[in-house]
Amino acid sequence: MDFIKSKRFKNQFWGYFFILPGLIFFIIFVVVPLISSLFLSLYSYNSLQYKWIGFKNYIDLINDVIFHKALINTFVFVLWIVPLTMVFSLLISILILRKTEKLQSFFKASFYLSVVVSVVSISLVWNWIYNPAYGFANYLLSLIGIDPVNWLGNPKYVIASISLIVIIYSLGQPIILYTASLGALPDTYFEAAEIDGANEWQKFFKVTFPLLVPTTLYIFITTIVGAFQTFVLVHLLTGGGPNYASTTVLYLMYKTAFSYTDFGLASAMGIVLFVIVAGFSAIQFKLFSSSVEY
Repeated sequence: MDFIKSKRFKNQFWGYFFILPGLIFFIIFVVVPLISSLFLSLYSYNSLQYKWIGFKNYIDLINDVIFHKALINTFVFVLWIVPLTMVFSLLISILILRKTEKLQSFFKASFYLSVVVSVVSISLVWNWIYNPAYGFANYLLSLIGIDPVNWLGNPKYVIASISLIVIIYSLGQPIILYTASLGALPDTYFEAAEIDGANEWQKFFKVTFPLLVPTTLYIFITTIVGAFQTFVLVHLLTGGGPNYASTTVLYLMYKTAFSYTDFGLASAMGIVLFVIVAGFSAIQFKLFSSSVEY
């Protein structure tokens, strides 16, 4: 009550007022389901019973070989998607920024188009590209004398194949953010670096990249969260196969809940995934906190 009556609250009233709808939405659709999932993970909840079992679901996950494989696959997806998305988006942004304003707008719109297009549509296109019999990918390989590859049916290639799709349709937002940040960097820093005799690489690593740390932190965390939540492409293109080679934690959680109707075990998977993602995000904030000004 003292805070509400304080001068600080009165000065910031409209700020709190305008974030209130978003805050209510966040509480109803994020916080409440999260708490509900936490309680549900302590129950055996399926079509036959609703029974308190404590931490048994978590113990079952520790001993579940399929969950271990899904967890490893999820981390492999993250290791493929996050670094490549960061590197390619920054490189493309630097190249775009050197073009005229009209070309910049064209390239930014082209890359961002995949963000607004349905993932289902993207899946249909890539399903044709990866088709082992008549797909465009194998056609390109045939031009240089390489035998056709079963991109989505071979455990050696399936994660890399899906990761490539995720990387391509995930570039749009990082490119928009990086081009905006690069365009806002003060010229005085670069002029001072040139006077000191810095070359292009030195200017990038000593001036440009440190100034991009806040943007990089945001992109890094959102890309990690998106990579951990890889689901739609797996569901539509491979169904988790072959032999669980592309099964992720999120996809296994979906199958456990809606195919096997074990909502308690699925909730436990969701809580484990939440803890992992939150842990990664907290580590990144800790590592970059000294370099970022808010």
